[in-house]
Amino acid sequence: MLFIVGGEHGQVLAAWRDYTSRDGVELVLKFVGEQERRSAMAGDISIGVVDNDRLSLRALSMVLGATNGICVLWGSTLGMVAVRRCMVPSTCPQVLVVDMAMEDMSGLELCTKIRHHASNVALVCVTSYSLALYEEDASNHGAQALVSKTDFDGIRTAISNGAIGVATQRPGSMVVFDDVAEANRQVARGNGAAPLLRAKGDLSPRELRTMRLYAEGANAGEIASLLNVRVSTVHTFEKRAMSKLGAKTRSQAIAMCIRKSLW
Repeated sequence: MLFIVGGEHGQVLAAWRDYTSRDGVELVLKFVGEQERRSAMAGDISIGVVDNDRLSLRALSMVLGATNGICVLWGSTLGMVAVRRCMVPSTCPQVLVVDMAMEDMSGLELCTKIRHHASNVALVCVTSYSLALYEEDASNHGAQALVSKTDFDGIRTAISNGAIGVATQRPGSMVVFDDVAEANRQVARGNGAAPLLRAKGDLSPRELRTMRLYAEGANAGEIASLLNVRVSTVHTFEKRAMSKLGAKTRSQAIAMCIRKSLW
């Protein structure tokens, strides 16, 4: 538990409670009382954080929460939890920080749902992969920025811009992100927040996990041990995945999985 101290006399205003439930891991900011809530959030930008990796979720929430002018209301490892919280006024943040790779849905799917159901929320997407892999898709799905997960200054800038409805453009990139108002207009016209299209012949859960483990640096023997199968079976999963994706090499298949946000 992390206590947040502030106010005129340095009193405890709130604490992040970190717990695991059937809805995944969540970080929720619990205020001591309504007066403490107003004091803690006075002039601050309220944000939510979604990241399927528990350690990354905690680290990102703590780093951003320690920034003057930013108040992390909650964090979650599941996209559906984020959608529900953004649809309730008392838990809806001004800005949602979205990891592009999650388990229950992709970051693109989450952006689409938020843009349709909580249109005033600004979306700042983050990723550990190359920005070029996700940038165009993130823009097409209603996001206001895409930033490297390790670029904390860049994330803070995108949050500050998003809080006033402004998009953040990446220097040197040809991809243009829309402001919140324009992203919503595109949705209203039927041009924005496009549904996530998957390739024909979706990969099975084990094929997907095999390719993800390869992407994380595991070898066939390690993957076989993790999946409790033979190495030959791992190679079969790999070949099937490559065939379904139309990839000629494992590296190409991994790049296509990342591009399509299949994990």
